[in-house]
Amino acid sequence: MSLALQTSFATPPKWIEGRSRDTHENAVFSAEMLRRAGVDTVVLVTHEYHQRRGLAEFAATGIRAIPAPVTLAPPDRDRTFLEHLPNAGSLRLSALALHELLGYLVLAPKE
Repeated sequence: MSLALQTSFATPPKWIEGRSRDTHENAVFSAEMLRRAGVDTVVLVTHEYHQRRGLAEFAATGIRAIPAPVTLAPPDRDRTFLEHLPNAGSLRLSALALHELLGYLVLAPKE
């Protein structure tokens, strides 16, 4: 994101969180840094498949996150027969979806 801000928008980032190893740590470390600066709301720019869990992670820290998903889906088009067959790319997306779902379920509020 830092590189995108600088190269695409000629805007240097004001804060950079560089310690995290995963989404949970990113939310926790970012929240600490942003609260010290008096920030309580952010725009969460992330992949659409990751948005729900990212929002939940930031909500758990008390930081309000406004979703700004980046889509990965290609535009609708006619598919060839071979594109309907199972393939490694689809398996990867299935694994990613399962990872996000399980991560979100861990965060889901217990009723």
